[in-house]
Amino acid sequence: MVAAITPFNAPLNLVCHKVGPAFAAGNSVILKPASQTTLIATKLVKLLLEAGLPKNAINLVIGRREVGQQIVKDDRVNVISFTGGTVASENICSLAGMKKVLLELGGNAATVVHEDADLQRAASMCAATGSSNSGQSCISVQRIYVHKPVVEKFTALLKEAVAKLKIGDPLLLDTDIGTLVDTRNVDRIVEWVNEAVELGAELILGGKQHGATVEPTILLNSPKAVKLYVKKYSDQLLT
Repeated sequence: MVAAITPFNAPLNLVCHKVGPAFAAGNSVILKPASQTTLIATKLVKLLLEAGLPKNAINLVIGRREVGQQIVKDDRVNVISFTGGTVASENICSLAGMKKVLLELGGNAATVVHEDADLQRAASMCAATGSSNSGQSCISVQRIYVHKPVVEKFTALLKEAVAKLKIGDPLLLDTDIGTLVDTRNVDRIVEWVNEAVELGAELILGGKQHGATVEPTILLNSPKAVKLYVKKYSDQLLT
């Protein structure tokens, strides 16, 4: 039996990534989606059962940390497939015992802009990919290293590109920046931005909260010790 524990930021895609291969290899699955995004997982399981999947081939369990921990510890589970943060993965490994554990963890993706690059294109691409899924993606642009001779010019171009991003309803096709998954994460991001500024980073653009949305933000020369530099998502244990 495979335990599939999935995150909130790609709630259908990552469920399919785990459930599909497990079925192809002849396994039954216990699916535990992130507690913030249970509706889409519920709908998928309903469709699978309606399509003729054996009833006991997939089992949906909804809950928070305690539920995930119970699944991980259960001896009837043979393999655990988890996508999420490092703290949660350490917690899983400590509870799993001799089970096989497959981990896909978050990142803090870096991009390098060389002095002979097409700066306009680089700025446009960094602005677009950094804002994908409102920045809630481990492969979005988060840190940009720029050659000193072109830092000033690139920063100006990036500011111009980011300022053009449209904040709005995430269900509308012309929206670039929608809401975050919950207000707790909004508070965390604003706190991290403020910490970076207090410790010496220059706020070029953004950083303000609008309900459950944070404006796309550019910080220049952020110290390496700040949380914004070294972390991506809040490490929630099996949520």
